[in-house]
Amino acid sequence: MPENPYDILRERPRQHRRQTAGVLLGLAGAWAAGSLMPALPARLTWATLLLWGAALGGALLSWQSFEQAGKALTRSENRWLNFALGAGIPFGILALLTFLF
Repeated sequence: MPENPYDILRERPRQHRRQTAGVLLGLAGAWAAGSLMPALPARLTWATLLLWGAALGGALLSWQSFEQAGKALTRSENRWLNFALGAGIPFGILALLTFLF
């Protein structure tokens, strides 16, 4: 993680490209999984399946953002703790919304 705050601003466009690529790959992977396993869209819905695919794909290629968010919350240098907390909050909310609706 960069020490200079301006390094984060220079890294931002590259991070956005990685997130966009991850979302698109996640959508394609979820669509392929739903096409190959018809029980998935029957159990969830196509919209839910694609939403989870996009979220997981975007997260896999942008794990540095979760680490930065966790570091802002914990003020700790433990990378695994920062990542777990940074990723746990949005995915927890997404899981809660999935099960509620």
